Amino acid sequence: MFLKRSVLVCCGVALAAACDAARTPEVVRLPTGVRLDPAGSSVELGSMPLAMALAPGGRRLVVMLSGYREQGIQVVDRESGRVVQTLVQPAAFLGLAFAPDGKRLYASGGDRDVIYVYAWSADTAALVDSISLALPRSPEPRGSRYPAGLALSPDGRRLYVAENLANSLAVVDLTRGAVVQRLDAGPYPYDVAVGSDGTAYVSPWGGSAIYTFAAH
Repeated sequence: MFLKRSVLVCCGVALAAACDAARTPEVVRLPTGVRLDPAGSSVELGSMPLAMALAPGGRRLVVMLSGYREQGIQVVDRESGRVVQTLVQPAAFLGLAFAPDGKRLYASGGDRDVIYVYAWSADTAALVDSISLALPRSPEPRGSRYPAGLALSPDGRRLYVAENLANSLAVVDLTRGAVVQRLDAGPYPYDVAVGSDGTAYVSPWGGSAIYTFAAH
């Protein structure tokens, strides 16, 4: 009788613990033992999100996916936190920028050495074009330019591309869809920003300075 009662008590305790565990969110700890609590709600995305750009109007957030499993962009509705659109690219890496008029979205094509051009309308992206940064290559792409960070001139006529493997800043004339200038930007340029006066700033991965380029 004692043995049977003990088993029932143990089962009851185990069941209660299981119920508590179901109600309690999983606690994730760092290797140091420290627990991190999220400051707000989180959104499940695809593989390795490296960059974000706030879409015109502020209702959507565009995320660049640059992982091994999945490459492309995702569009997130900020109010609901839902992923409302996923567009796959053959390659992707870091660069993501809207044109000043909000009608075009530019995304870097990683080892394909291209910039993908999306039309942006009604809070939705649609692939409409691509801009090649290098001559056509073999079917086994490795990339000789590897576009990283992107930025546009204030008038929207020029796209500045940090070419990570080519150690250069490429200037793309968007009316022609072609590179019109290349400038030394230090070892492994990573990101680029453009000021209101048209000055371009490039940060190189392998350097210890910011490269500055004046607009002409």
